[in-house]
Amino acid sequence: MKLNVLNLSRLVPFQPRPATPRTHEGAPAVVLSPYQALRRSVMACMLWEGEFYESGVTIASRIRELVPQVDAVSVADLAVEARTRMHLRHAPLLLVREMARYSTHRALVARTLARVIQRADELTDSLPCTGARVGFRCLRR
Repeated sequence: MKLNVLNLSRLVPFQPRPATPRTHEGAPAVVLSPYQALRRSVMACMLWEGEFYESGVTIASRIRELVPQVDAVSVADLAVEARTRMHLRHAPLLLVREMARYSTHRALVARTLARVIQRADELTDSLPCTGARVGFRCLRR
C-alpha cells in the first residue's frame, strides 16, 4: 500500500500557531513575565509624567494591574530598590500602596514603607496617593 505524503495533511487537523506578540511596528516582541513587566514599568518611568509612547496614568494603571500578579517579597524588594538605587520617589510609594490593597501582600507593607520613606516630606507625598483611586494622581503643591 502506498501512502501519498501530500494527502496526509487531510488526516492531521489544522492547528494554528499561537499568536506571537508584536511590537507597535509589527516586529516580534519578547514575552515578559509579570515581574519583568513590573520591573520595567517601575524602573523606566517618572510616575505621572507622560512618555513618548504612553501617558503617566497608563503607566500607573499597568503598575496597579501587575502588583497582584507578582509575589509580595518581589514587589517589596522592587519598591526598596526603586527608592534606594534608582532614587525614585512616587513609584515606590505607589507600589507600597498597591501592596496594601491585597491580603497576600499586606504583611510586608509596614516594613517596606519604613524602608521606602527616607525623608519627612515623603510621608505627606504618600497620603494623597492613598486616596487617589481613579486618576492615580498625587496632589502637587
